Amino acid sequence: MLLLVSACTTCYDKRFVTAQPIDSTVGVKAVAPTYAFDTDFLVSADVHLTIGTCQGTSLPWGSLCLRLVAPEGRKLRLSSNVFSTQQTGKVVPEEFHQLSGVMYQIICSASTTGSRTCTSSETVPTETQVTATVVRKFTYKDVTTEITQYSFDPTIQFRGELERRGPPLTRLFSPSENWREYSIAIFGDSMLESPEMILRMPGIYIDGIEYKLPELRMFTKSTLFCPLGV
Repeated sequence: MLLLVSACTTCYDKRFVTAQPIDSTVGVKAVAPTYAFDTDFLVSADVHLTIGTCQGTSLPWGSLCLRLVAPEGRKLRLSSNVFSTQQTGKVVPEEFHQLSGVMYQIICSASTTGSRTCTSSETVPTETQVTATVVRKFTYKDVTTEITQYSFDPTIQFRGELERRGPPLTRLFSPSENWREYSIAIFGDSMLESPEMILRMPGIYIDGIEYKLPELRMFTKSTLFCPLGV
């Protein structure tokens, strides 16, 4: 009991940014979120789209990203690189913003024996060149590992790719864990101090068919965090 009480004293409220749909659109279905602060959509049966906290990037807590995974070969493209916001509860004009580039990461490991393995194909998923930046490189024993981040314009068509994400058992029962995750920063800065607003995102083309995304209500929310081992 004392241990439980001691652990509880370390709990604290942590704020995050979330965006919830306020309407619905044809072909886009809201599904149970992976995390409490994410909003997940299923588009065109098997394309997964998530709006939530940016993950696996150097962006700060409170930033907001659009993450997308699709089966190998599916052709994807945003209808525009422009989105808009409008503060709720006040008569204020709609504000327009530009999306940053589409990002994805590949992890490759090379040994001194000459073998090389990567989490995904290094062939670019677009018909144009992409920008590549090595964000981390380290060596352990005889294996050197590089994490490379790629980016390209969000209005360029790209395709779904296979990727080994997560443990093998998870990939077996969750097909989307076998697909590459693409990420687009909606707000690269922390939005924790921002007022509640309506978020209107561009549509997405999947194999040449456009799907409109629902309007979203973006706001901050608090949840109780109890770090273990503190």
